[in-house]
Amino acid sequence: MSGDIEEVIIPPPPKPVEWPPKRTTECDDLSDYQNGGCGGPPPSPCAAYQNCGDNGAEGNTEPPAVKLKPCETIKKAANNANIKILLNNLKSLTTSSAAENVYLINDINANSGNVDATHFVGELGNAAIGMSIPNPVEGFIHSHYAGLLPVFSVSDLATLAWMYKNGKIKDVSTFVMGVVTASGTQYMITIDNGIQFTSFASSMLDSQNQYSTVMSSMQEIMYVKNGITNNNTLENNENNFLRYLQSNNSGLKILKGDKNFSDWSLLEINELGKTVPTKCN
Repeated sequence: MSGDIEEVIIPPPPKPVEWPPKRTTECDDLSDYQNGGCGGPPPSPCAAYQNCGDNGAEGNTEPPAVKLKPCETIKKAANNANIKILLNNLKSLTTSSAAENVYLINDINANSGNVDATHFVGELGNAAIGMSIPNPVEGFIHSHYAGLLPVFSVSDLATLAWMYKNGKIKDVSTFVMGVVTASGTQYMITIDNGIQFTSFASSMLDSQNQYSTVMSSMQEIMYVKNGITNNNTLENNENNFLRYLQSNNSGLKILKGDKNFSDWSLLEINELGKTVPTKCN
């Protein structure tokens, strides 16, 4: 589905909420549904490096200037055997199901390696999922079925921005967002520079830290203008996506995995505009 919103995850009211919102007056601003995190009485103080602004949350309201190391950031998740099982499950679902699948990684036990994850499944043929994120999480991994982009979608980035600005990330230094696609690609995204990402996240959300209809339309247009579409080759989409993140000073880094989710490489753009992978040790 070229240029379409795929999903943004919100904490819904008692009944499930579908994302993207239908173009109605009751669904065109996520603030209608916000009932936790930094936008209301938070279940816990905002995690370190969160930028909760003036909305009453405790903790650090400004991100650090220090740049994190992407290969180090993904280790907690990428080296975990149980996370690999979930990634392989997503991989099989990309070709066996025409529905979005998400695993919210609630907790990764550093001692046992046990993973507490919640599985959400979208409607068949509808690139959207209704779900809730009541508390900060360790990670977010999901699938793109056939016909969806082979890289992170614009709404994936909006999801990350929303989670960051609304206190849904437990620890930026280990948080990852992952995608496994029917095109045979698998990526992880990390927040490398908190100050840059705070600015980038703000550019994707409205003044209430929500992904409104107006904002979604603007960002979809920008994605297409940057050549990130289903009409492109895998290589071009990957390169265009990296260029998009770089040109917008996103503060994000992208890592690409092999088919077994065992080896990961940091992807960067060189001075010639080419994609350069650097294998993580």
